[in-house]
Amino acid sequence: MSVLNVEELKEIVEVVWMTMLELPVETGLSVEIDKNEYLTASVAISGAWQGSIHLKTTRDFLTRAASRVFMKNSEEIELQDRVDTVTELTNMIGGTIKSLLPETCDLSLPVLLTEHSAAAAADESGVNWVHFTSDGSPLAIAIVGNSADESVAA
Repeated sequence: MSVLNVEELKEIVEVVWMTMLELPVETGLSVEIDKNEYLTASVAISGAWQGSIHLKTTRDFLTRAASRVFMKNSEEIELQDRVDTVTELTNMIGGTIKSLLPETCDLSLPVLLTEHSAAAAADESGVNWVHFTSDGSPLAIAIVGNSADESVAA
């Protein structure tokens, strides 16, 4: 089952980015991000459709984004600020996707994935990341159904 197409996902990401960060976002090319340079967050959806939404982006971007969210200088941003920012962005994207599903579903709390679980999410067979850029930085989102025939990236 295809949850969204790329254009629908792009619209969701644009709204979330403008609402939370007041930054434009554009569809981008796949860019290799060093695993030590990015954070990945995930939120699960259960119910009529079951799966998860993953968002990964660079620590550098999250420093700038957290600076906007918490109205702090970049030098004041700590790891927890980055974590709070990436999990909230993931939560907002996941909540919007959940609201578009045809039947009742529940949304979990967003979590930061460990390096091991983020690598597993990135390497899952059939998982396609949709790539974007914002403020000169790469980010990627994947929508993953729990069964093999439901794994889609937008």
